[in-house]
Amino acid sequence: ATLIANGGVNGGDGGTIQFHFEAFGGTARVKVFGNGKLTIGTDDPELAIGSLEGDGNVFLGNNLNVGSNNLSTTFSGVIQYSGSLIKTGTGTLTLSGNNITVTTYGGTDIREGRLLVNNTSGSGTGTGPVIVGNGAALGGNGTIQLGASASLTNNGTIAPGSSAGQLNVDGAIQLNYSSNLSFEIGGTTPATQYDVLNKTDASALTLNGKLTVTLINGFTPQPI
Repeated sequence: ATLIANGGVNGGDGGTIQFHFEAFGGTARVKVFGNGKLTIGTDDPELAIGSLEGDGNVFLGNNLNVGSNNLSTTFSGVIQYSGSLIKTGTGTLTLSGNNITVTTYGGTDIREGRLLVNNTSGSGTGTGPVIVGNGAALGGNGTIQLGASASLTNNGTIAPGSSAGQLNVDGAIQLNYSSNLSFEIGGTTPATQYDVLNKTDASALTLNGKLTVTLINGFTPQPI
């Protein structure tokens, strides 16, 4: 199924998609636009849907599992309230909105596939903890602003950019022994020709795991 909540016109309310009382989303493709809303009730321990896209509003009364239809989609709206966002499936979910609100959502758990953070302001994943699972990947050209007690924990792959690019992280980073930090180098200009993981604060940085470097665009480094 494809479920669509469109925004209102002339100041009117948008449409609302609601899941409550252990409802089941299956592989539904959910699209939310404008002031349209997707609402997950507090009575649902974890709701699974196929994919999420649009620029509307998502209210997580509990956890939302996105990705079972394996599509690659972009969501540029706002995710908020107490639940966490869980990425599954083989597709790529791109978050390009600012997800810092008064009720910023609980955290981001990337279990499968890839999550790209491509916001231009605030934090693409809110202020909760971000976990990259074994076999999953995190990338993008945006910014993650973690709360004081939260951290970015990598058990899979962090690959800044979409090709060469820069991922900014404000907060603690924990690279575990199973993790891979993957950089592409296609020239000598940071962020546009080679990848940058830019840690913007003085909190903890733990370096374990593997570093992978890949040459792109025919670039050959020259010895000094």
